[in-house]
Amino acid sequence: MGGTTAASVDTGSTSEVSSTSLELVSTTSESMSESTSSPVDGHPELVISDAPIYDFGSLELTDATGHAFSISNEGDGDATSLLLSVEGAAFVITSHDCDDVLAARASCEVEVSFQPGLFGDVGSELEIAYQDQGMATSVTRSLVGRGVGATANLLINGGGELGDATDIPPMGWTIVYGPNWSASWLLAPPVEGARTISAGWGPPGTNNFTLYQQLDAASLTTWGDAVGVRFYYRAFHRAETDGNDPTWVEFRFLDAGGLELAIYPSSLSSGATWYESTGNFLAPPGTHQVQLALQCDRVANDWCSGFFDGLEVWAEWLG
Repeated sequence: MGGTTAASVDTGSTSEVSSTSLELVSTTSESMSESTSSPVDGHPELVISDAPIYDFGSLELTDATGHAFSISNEGDGDATSLLLSVEGAAFVITSHDCDDVLAARASCEVEVSFQPGLFGDVGSELEIAYQDQGMATSVTRSLVGRGVGATANLLINGGGELGDATDIPPMGWTIVYGPNWSASWLLAPPVEGARTISAGWGPPGTNNFTLYQQLDAASLTTWGDAVGVRFYYRAFHRAETDGNDPTWVEFRFLDAGGLELAIYPSSLSSGATWYESTGNFLAPPGTHQVQLALQCDRVANDWCSGFFDGLEVWAEWLG
């Protein structure tokens, strides 16, 4: 009976050991299987389409065009913490469908808009910054475009319509001679709007009444000055009565220090009907500023009866 008990115990013990061993073998096998099937952490490799440079081409200053760039992850790991950016005012990211994480072999799309705003060649970079297993990295695509065409009217208050009519000088303008330039004299019917700019009263000895507006021509380009840009002007001017005080305009090119590089006077008019003066001139090298000057030469009485309206200046560059 003792052997039977022992056998019984032995038998039971052997059964338990065998069961336990099978369980260990099974668990180990499952563990090895899971280890074999789990992916190994890899490294992302982001690629932006349209290599090496995307050229938006030539575009009118106020026009805009867009392009969709594909961002693909050609690596074997996830790119995390994606951050999209583009430099400069001419280029803007208008939309994208990229999430914070771009998985391996996945892709997304970024739409970039180009509006030149300036004459000349414009360059920038589309940058995609991301994390590669905690390490910061990025990929870029060079962008270029060119601004051409013509501006709108660059003058402020070309007919005295802005501000109060009694403002001396009218808004946007600067007096050289004649203390009462304003838009309050109503002795000539306007060409446009409800007002005109006039020289007004001046002390004895003041004959060459002058009012001007100066424009930053260099700020219209990407190359530092305005050489090669063509400037246009239009001006209506007249006297109060026929044979009265003559009027004219002058268009001037100035360098960065205010030195005159060129000056173009219009024809004189002393008639009582509106005379239209126009001109167009190529900016000489070193041009940084341009001026439109209004001139009235008093020949009698105590005021200069010169009137000006419909004043415009615009620029053009065709590349």
